[in-house]
Amino acid sequence: QRLELPVVALGQGRGPPGLGCGGTHGDEDEGQWTAAALCRELDPSEVAGRLIVVPTVNRPAALAGRRSSPLDGADINRIFPPRSGGAEGPSAAIARFLWDQAIRPCDILLDLHSGGGEHEFVLSSNLQGRIGSTASAEDLAALLAMDAPYAIVFDEIGGEGMPHNGTIEGAARALGKRCFSSELGGGGRLTPESVAAARKATLNLLRHVGVLSGPAPGPGGSRLLVLARPEHYLASPVAGLFAPTVRLGQAVRAGQALGAVCRLEEPGFPLHGVAAACDGVVVALVAQARVAAGSTLAMVAVPP
Repeated sequence: QRLELPVVALGQGRGPPGLGCGGTHGDEDEGQWTAAALCRELDPSEVAGRLIVVPTVNRPAALAGRRSSPLDGADINRIFPPRSGGAEGPSAAIARFLWDQAIRPCDILLDLHSGGGEHEFVLSSNLQGRIGSTASAEDLAALLAMDAPYAIVFDEIGGEGMPHNGTIEGAARALGKRCFSSELGGGGRLTPESVAAARKATLNLLRHVGVLSGPAPGPGGSRLLVLARPEHYLASPVAGLFAPTVRLGQAVRAGQALGAVCRLEEPGFPLHGVAAACDGVVVALVAQARVAAGSTLAMVAVPP
């Protein structure tokens, strides 16, 4: 089966090599829009090093507007680093190509994400690590230079599955690459705010690390938060209709109601409440009313 994956390479080779990715999840549109705009608008003379841009990493998923590939059902952001040898499906073939031809040669990786069709996030730049350890001062400075309204550190040590195994970012970081990502909106739509924040964060990071020429941005005004523990992720107790009682960016206290799920199958249509497990800020909410039992309804991040 023939697969086409558009890749654009720009630059002059004097500075650090960087990689910008969109469409790792095909229903996350902000990164695809931003990476495509880089391909259209960047003048090669602006690239001080070398920049590889892949707007639709999981291209079959991106063209279908789905999180995972319609060809093999794979979430490409769960299969890195790709295994060598053996038969490869479409997603594994894409992963192998990117691993060998784009990820290994780069020094800096930006993998742009958002909430997709499932969730909506505050507009944030992201970093996997732990403040004071794996999130080095150098990487934290770059994260803040992106100047998104929020900067969120996802603690890679805080618990099982946080962050998920097999991500591009995690695998590249294990090779010693400097890696950054984002959660820039979602809800299955683009907004003027999410498009502007994604563009600004991308250009700021590339200038800060020296991939693009031009003055490096200052630290910006991002609000720094951490997602580090299982209690920061609130799951639905039952399947049903979820109505939140809080908004994105709202400060909440431990025990405060975040909303309730109406169980339509039960007599009397009872409400099953969901409450914050800690003080913090609501940084993500499920984008659809109809939810499954165990699905993530909200995320509450905390100050470092």
